[in-house]
Amino acid sequence: MNSELIRADRDRGFADWGATVVLRRVAQSFSAESGSLGETYEDRDVTAIAGEAGLAAVAGTAGHAGAFAQMFLVRSEDVEQEANLRTMRVVYAQEEYRIDEVEGWGSAGMKLLKCNRV
Repeated sequence: MNSELIRADRDRGFADWGATVVLRRVAQSFSAESGSLGETYEDRDVTAIAGEAGLAAVAGTAGHAGAFAQMFLVRSEDVEQEANLRTMRVVYAQEEYRIDEVEGWGSAGMKLLKCNRV
């Protein structure tokens, strides 16, 4: 019963604040003939709650370089079939973000995707 209440509240929050984002699976290929690296994409829509975007310091630069950071909260069941979320990207508001870290909140049935702009 308790988990049902938590999921009902969670789903209400996604209905109120959620936005459709694209979860992008990226496959890279290398052409030995041309020496170029290519990418192909497999996209699907998921509902996410986007956090506030900001500039984060890049490790090892003593604060002299920054990366545009964004966080997305998604329902676990929306991404559970993905073997490794860190190899994917999120497209939101015409920007593409690589997923650098995934934090799971099992009892709430959510995952937090910590991303940086590509």
